[in-house]
Amino acid sequence: MVRKRNLTLALDEELIVKARVIAARRRTSLTSLVRRSIEDLVTGDELQAQARRRLKAGMREPAFEVGQTKWSREELHDRPQFH
Repeated sequence: MVRKRNLTLALDEELIVKARVIAARRRTSLTSLVRRSIEDLVTGDELQAQARRRLKAGMREPAFEVGQTKWSREELHDRPQFH
């Protein structure tokens, strides 16, 4: 079982009123709304960090071979229509 702790937040009154309206429309409590928002924030941050690690690993070790063909600068920039 996950242990839960209370957290005290100081928020602007107008923000609290608007958040309560959103919570009521979603048929949930303000506590649940805040909890879900923080969970989404943490999960998104963790997924972003994982994606960054995979991207960096992929840059170090390419997943595919391009081949042995080598071109000279002249061959790459050869444009017969301009000759």
